[in-house]
Amino acid sequence: MDSLTKIRCGAALLTLLVIPAIVLGVDKDKAAKDSGKPIPLISIEALNGLKDVGKAVEARGAADTSAIAEIRLIENVWVHAFRSKLGDSSVVRQSPAERLAGAQIQFIDSMFAATKLPTTPDTPPRRAPKADYVAAAVSSLVSMEPILRSLHDSKRSALLVVSSVICECGRKRCEKMLAVYDSTTALHPLFSMSVVDEIKMPSVTKSLGVTTIPSWVLFNAEGAPASIITGFEEPDDVKSVLESWLGDKR
Repeated sequence: MDSLTKIRCGAALLTLLVIPAIVLGVDKDKAAKDSGKPIPLISIEALNGLKDVGKAVEARGAADTSAIAEIRLIENVWVHAFRSKLGDSSVVRQSPAERLAGAQIQFIDSMFAATKLPTTPDTPPRRAPKADYVAAAVSSLVSMEPILRSLHDSKRSALLVVSSVICECGRKRCEKMLAVYDSTTALHPLFSMSVVDEIKMPSVTKSLGVTTIPSWVLFNAEGAPASIITGFEEPDDVKSVLESWLGDKR
């Protein structure tokens, strides 16, 4: 086989390997559009970028830099890897799960803006949030990635809402439900599950109608809350409900 033939064969093989990846990944949203299903606001590309934002949050303390420098590091990845890849919220019908994510995105944007100098001399200075608080808010959105990704696959999902600022009895209930979350995700790693802290995601209780902490919000395949279960039930009962809900293939 001459050199030209080898190059042609190699190019053909590379094409066979790359095209399926494109179809399965980037074109998944196009397939949904062609089928008449609503396209989620947060694209697969944006969700992949959200993982990079999470890595930036984890890496922010690796270098000896100022708090503002840490925030700028996160913001840079936030803008280029995630924010710039979002759909147009004015033309895309959002599910309740996405509206929650959208509220958190606006919350994070406002914190980034508060860390910058006023654009005009007469603009009053804003109180800049601490780097840890910004990182916590971003991490909360990153933790919702499994639920947001489930919308592209028309899969059910579940969100556990806890609180880091709560009475002793509430703290124990949260710990009990967090143990259920950990054991369920360990046993069923493909289940679309997330956990958020209401202190780090302020809109979660209001937007989803959560009145008790802890609570489980069970989303249907369209990202709408189908039911909410509180953390007072026995752990085994809650785990059974989660397995039944998330394991349903319909």
